[in-house]
Amino acid sequence: MFLFLSVGMLCGCSQEPDKNAAATAGAVKAVATDASIGANTTMSAAAMQTTVANAASVAQWADVLEQNPDAKVVTDADLLKRIAATGLPWRVKHKSTGMEMLLVPPGVFVMGMSPGDEAAESVEKPAHEVTLSNAFYLGRTEVTQAQWKGAMQHNPSVHKWTDEGLTEQESDAKNATDSLPVDNVTWNECQTFCAKTGLSFPTAAQWEYACRAGVRKPTYGAIDDVAWYGKNSQNKSHPVAKKGANALGFYDMLGNQYEWCADYFAANYFEQCKMGVVDPVGPAQSKSGDRVSRGGSWDSDEAHNRASFRTMGSPVIQYPNNGFRAARNP
Repeated sequence: MFLFLSVGMLCGCSQEPDKNAAATAGAVKAVATDASIGANTTMSAAAMQTTVANAASVAQWADVLEQNPDAKVVTDADLLKRIAATGLPWRVKHKSTGMEMLLVPPGVFVMGMSPGDEAAESVEKPAHEVTLSNAFYLGRTEVTQAQWKGAMQHNPSVHKWTDEGLTEQESDAKNATDSLPVDNVTWNECQTFCAKTGLSFPTAAQWEYACRAGVRKPTYGAIDDVAWYGKNSQNKSHPVAKKGANALGFYDMLGNQYEWCADYFAANYFEQCKMGVVDPVGPAQSKSGDRVSRGGSWDSDEAHNRASFRTMGSPVIQYPNNGFRAARNP
C-alpha cells in the first residue's frame, strides 16, 4: 500500500504553495509497503515528519530521482535496510552539476588491510574499526569532464581523445569526452570546484566504507570486471560507469582515476586509530601538506587497485591519473 500525504497534512501547516513543495512531495510519497526493499512497515507520525523534513532539506540542493533503494542496485541486504531506515531519498540529482548521487547509510566497518591481503602495505595497517555516525551522499561516478567544465569553465584534463580518431578540437566540438572522468586536477582546484557547487570531498573513511560496500575482500569484484587499470586500460582513462558497480551502486571506485579525499596524509595515522574511531577526518596536519588519494587508476597495477590501498599527493600538483569523486551532507 502506498500512502500519499502532502507536506501540509504531515506538518500540520497551511497548504499554501511554496517553491519546494513539489520537490518535497515527490520525495516523500510516503511508502508503507515498498516492493523494492521487501518492507512491510507502518510509519509513525513522528517518523513521517522526519522523512518530510529530510526530503525538504535534500530538495534544496537536489532533485529526487528515487526515494527508496532499488534491490537490483543495492545488492547488500543489510545496506539496503539501513538506507531505507534513514528516511532520506536514496538516489538524487545534484541541481547545479547534474551529478547523480547515491545515499550511503551510517554504519560500522573495518578500515585498512583486508584479511589475508598479502599486497597490503604498512600504511594500511593496523586494520581498525570505524564508526560513521551520519549518512552522506556520494557521486555515483567520478566527477566527469562535463561536470567540471560546467562549474569551472575550462577542462584541464590530459585524456581528451576518443577511440573515434578525432582531434582534440573535434572531440571538444562534439562533447565526445564529456563522460570521461576529469583528470589533471589539483586538490586545491577540486576544493574550488566544491566551493562553487556546494559539494565536498569524502573523508578517506567515507571513501573506503563506500568502496567496500560491505565487503572485507581487497576488491568488490574480479579486478578486470570492476576496474580500468594497467593491464586493461590501453594506457588511458575510460568513460565512467562502463565497468561493474559495487553493492552500493557506485562505479569506478577502483581504477580509472585516483580520487582525492579530504584528509591530510600521515603514513602512521592508522596506529592512532587502532582502538577504533568515530567519524575520523584524518590527521590534523601534515608536514608536507600532502592529501590522501584512493582507488588506483588506469596506469596502476593490480596491487594499487584495492579498497585499502592509500597513497598521497601534493595539493598543488596536477596528476594525469588523479581526479575525484564528490560528496555532500544531506
